[in-house]
Order: sequence, then structure tokens, then C-alpha cells
Amino acid sequence: MYFCIMNNVFCTKRKIDYRYDLKGSTFGRRTITNETDKFDHTIALKDLDFLDSNEKFRIGEFNKRKMMEIIQRDC
Repeated sequence: MYFCIMNNVFCTKRKIDYRYDLKGSTFGRRTITNETDKFDHTIALKDLDFLDSNEKFRIGEFNKRKMMEIIQRDC
């Protein structure tokens, strides 16, 4: 199953702290290879970096319901 959620969030005056390129896979999906790597804010982090960060998406209840409907519709 594939799904794609895209929106141009980089065209903003707000400071972007972290940028992730999430594919839903963990195979080869790490940008930061060790703790001594200097973090470059211009490079997108990947799936394993996101999981390691313990961050969460905060999209609100309405958007959560809509997203779950889309994901579950094709299962």
C-alpha cells in the first residue's frame, strides 16, 4: 500500500528546525549515522532519525480522522 501526503511547507517565513523525508520504510533510512555527526539543518532527516527523535505529528483531531479514513479505505 502506498500513500502520499504532500504540501509545500518550505515556502514560509517561519524557521524550520527539522525537515524529514519520510517514506514509511526503515531500510537505509537514516541520515544521522552517529552521535558525533554535526547536524545540518538544510539536509532532510529520514525515517529512522524521526523514530529516534521520539517526535510526534500534531495534526489535530479532524485531520487525524481524515487521514485514518484514507489509510483504512484501501486496506
